[in-house]
Amino acid sequence: MTEHLVVDGDVPETQVLSSGHWGQLVGDVYTRVHVRETDRSFSGRLRNVDVGGVNVSRVRVGKHRLQRLADQITPAESPKLVLCAQVSGFGTVIQNGRQTILGPGDLTVYDTSMPFELEFDGTAECVGMVVPWGSIAPAPEVSRRLVASFMPAADPVVRTVSRVIVDSEEGLAEMPVSARRRFAHHMVQVFETLCWTRLNETAPSGDSAAGGNSRMAPVLLFIEEDLADPALDVKMVAGAFFVSVRTMHEWAAQAGVSIATWIRARRLERSRADLALYPEMPIAAIAVRNGFLGASYFSHIFRESFGMSPSTYRSGVRE
Repeated sequence: MTEHLVVDGDVPETQVLSSGHWGQLVGDVYTRVHVRETDRSFSGRLRNVDVGGVNVSRVRVGKHRLQRLADQITPAESPKLVLCAQVSGFGTVIQNGRQTILGPGDLTVYDTSMPFELEFDGTAECVGMVVPWGSIAPAPEVSRRLVASFMPAADPVVRTVSRVIVDSEEGLAEMPVSARRRFAHHMVQVFETLCWTRLNETAPSGDSAAGGNSRMAPVLLFIEEDLADPALDVKMVAGAFFVSVRTMHEWAAQAGVSIATWIRARRLERSRADLALYPEMPIAAIAVRNGFLGASYFSHIFRESFGMSPSTYRSGVRE
């Protein structure tokens, strides 16, 4: 039986684990995968910091391949987006019909709700940032257009984001909990900024109603900027883009989203972040700040979505 050297925040640094533990550890932090070893001397090290649902991990691995298979994906799992920053060596990411090879400083994104493959031809190191799908405003467009896309280190935005993610990983574990959560929240915003930038750069020319899902990036940005307005709904969104409600529903369906569901999900994610970031802000103020009609309604929707009240969630993140 091949043994793997694995390092994690909860595992002694020199503990040697059996081969199954590598896939298990990757599954705990990222998502369920199938490990295919291609090097008998393989060793893997993983250091992870979990910050309120956001994971930032440094991975050092030898030659091997990971696969996320279709039969490993279940409706019960919450989808996640992973921003992968290559630190050293080379890695290959395959998803949604695309394949990209990453060198030091390069970035890419993959989505755990779809099958993917990661392959390392030799010793390599990377930092991964794992966020819930709803944490990134343009998630539907990211999943459609950016997964396994090549984001080169030569690009100034990519280079800056890569440095932020890689450098921040080392400091997160040493920060006080309150600072760690705030910092992770801002890292998510950096991830989101990268996505908006890349979506704008890769926007197809000659957009038309017939190519509706290519229009969703600006639509989702409009929603993001107007979440605090309780009147925000599909009619308002359609009006802002001078199309009918029916056409807006068609665009959203082509991108695999529902406008009403997306507005609610983004309000909840914003509210959940605010509960952690602003422990002294009244829950009623957080509700209004994010477009909910009163604390009572907000508490009901929050409990329905997350299985606990806003106050219970806030108490938990303080611990």
